[in-house]
Amino acid sequence: MARRQKKVSRKILLTWFILGGFIFLFAPYSFTSFLQGSFVHVFSLPLKIGRGISLSAQSNPKPADFVSKSKYEQLQNHLSNVIAERDLAYTKIDRLSGLRNRFTLEGAQIVAASVTMTAAKSNSDELIINRGIDDQLRCGQFVLSDNSVVGVISETWDRCAKVILSTNTKFTKAVRIEGSGSSFLMRGTGEGYALIVSKNQMPAGKNIIALPESGMLETPIVIGRITDCQRSTENPLLWNIIVKPVCESDKLTELAVVVMNPKKESGR
Repeated sequence: MARRQKKVSRKILLTWFILGGFIFLFAPYSFTSFLQGSFVHVFSLPLKIGRGISLSAQSNPKPADFVSKSKYEQLQNHLSNVIAERDLAYTKIDRLSGLRNRFTLEGAQIVAASVTMTAAKSNSDELIINRGIDDQLRCGQFVLSDNSVVGVISETWDRCAKVILSTNTKFTKAVRIEGSGSSFLMRGTGEGYALIVSKNQMPAGKNIIALPESGMLETPIVIGRITDCQRSTENPLLWNIIVKPVCESDKLTELAVVVMNPKKESGR
């Protein structure tokens, strides 16, 4: 006859556990220390294995979680370059913001350019900039600095262009003298200043304004200032008006080229 299984009720089990807890609670310290030491001794190997697995998982990340030191430094340098380019772009935008806010230049594209070198060591009236045909530059476009005309584009290549300044002998533009309704022709002399021939004497300090030119410039912009007015040695009835640029040519580093009719890129 099969032995009958005895069932222990939950209340009896709970009573046993409570009694066991009280026994351990009031047991002497030496007895509980002995039990703790025995537990550590018996289960020391499984605990050591588990601790080793945990530390290994924390100290050995997956290969995708880290990069080499050289790669890290390369990425840091790239980030520094990007930040530097961003700061330079912000500086140029701030410098050119006065031009962009002018209503008459709203339809134009202002191409920021840096001076890379003078065209010839003996000729500071010509500069090379780091923008060219790829940036929609072409001959005759006006070049600005500090809200004034400093010259025009004279030659272009794919990624660079030549600028002749207003003091260059090749530079000739129609201008107006401040306070006068007449237009004059201003020519560069190659000697650091430009010249206007007039029938009337003009006082020093008057601004010279470059006149608008179809497809190149749609608003008058200052180009120089009168520094002297002398009688012409060739014709005593005429006056030679000496015009100096408002920007010093040897300090030009950042320029802006006015592209009046920029081509729209495909897909825009």
